[in-house]
Amino acid sequence: MGGRRFRAIVGLVAALGVGGVLGLYRVEPAASQPPKLPFSNSVEQRAEMIKELREIRRLLEEQNRILLKQSPSRRDPPRQPMRTPARRSGR
Repeated sequence: MGGRRFRAIVGLVAALGVGGVLGLYRVEPAASQPPKLPFSNSVEQRAEMIKELREIRRLLEEQNRILLKQSPSRRDPPRQPMRTPARRSGR
C-alpha cells in the first residue's frame, strides 16, 4: 500500500510538472513586433549628422558676426610671413 501511494504522489508531481511546462508554451512567437535595432540606419544617421553640422555652421557664423561687431578694427587677422627652413651645415 505504501508503494502505491508513493507512485501516485510521484505521478501527480510529474503530471503537474508537465502541465506547468506546457502551460508556458505559446503557439505565437514571443516577439510579435519587429525587433528594434540599437542604432538607426545609416541614411537616418547621415541626415541627422548633416542637420547637426548645419546648425553648428549657423552658430559659428553668428558668433563670428558678433565678434566682428565688437572689434571692427580687426577685420582681417594679421598674417605671418612664411619662413624658409634654416639650412643645416653638412659636417
